[in-house]
Amino acid sequence: MKKELMELTSPIVNAILRTRPYLITDADGNIVFANELAVKILAGTPSHCNELARINSDCDEIILQIFVNAQPSEQICSIRMIENDGYVVMMNDKPRQLKSSEIIHQVRNGMSILHAMLELEISTAPENEINRLMVSQTRIKAMAAVYDLTTGNADTDFDAMKLLTAIVANSQSTFMQRSQVNAPESSTIKIPTKNALYFGLVVAEIAIHLAKHSDTPITISCTGNTIKITTHANLPKLPALSKTIIDGYMTKNLKGKYLVEYGETFGVELTIDN
Repeated sequence: MKKELMELTSPIVNAILRTRPYLITDADGNIVFANELAVKILAGTPSHCNELARINSDCDEIILQIFVNAQPSEQICSIRMIENDGYVVMMNDKPRQLKSSEIIHQVRNGMSILHAMLELEISTAPENEINRLMVSQTRIKAMAAVYDLTTGNADTDFDAMKLLTAIVANSQSTFMQRSQVNAPESSTIKIPTKNALYFGLVVAEIAIHLAKHSDTPITISCTGNTIKITTHANLPKLPALSKTIIDGYMTKNLKGKYLVEYGETFGVELTIDN
């Protein structure tokens, strides 16, 4: 069929076919030939391409099914019938760029799936494993909160207090605590969106520690470029992993500093250089 196609086309078209990715299918839609450029896009050999799909002759179904295990349908430029013998499928050699709405949808789906999987694991886990899973769940919720707050605002700064209070509330919910949280609605600290995840993960470690070890009221205050989180309870020291996360992100990524106080009152100060 490939030979017959070449004989039917002009030298100009032949030259185009040698420089563009294309497929040839029979009348039933089985792939009978894929040139080298098409094979690269399909990430397989011509024989492997035959296994991609048994497609119907309707053009819409060709677009849908040829690429269900390879590239999305936008890779196709055109489809032409070879009399009644099959189809020539011309392909676009430039990868499709995902739309921002598609990326948002995929990220939210991913977060939801992770959260649901952890919920299921928590419901069947032995008692000594539940806390560890809840910590992981809180970290995922913190990343989701960052994403929700910053979506569509890539070039702007955001109010640190909004993210902080959202993460504290999420951690309280995860660990089934109901500590009263006293915090202002806004702060003078604005954080660039590019640093939002670092800040969110720092706050998550503090919020997890509070939720795991205390049900006393939590006070959050802001003075200048310093946020202070306190509770009147004698809490244990932060775990080594939490200290590593806080230290790394605060000093290296946020270019700030932090101070942890222990005793009758547990407190953490986060100072961020605006």
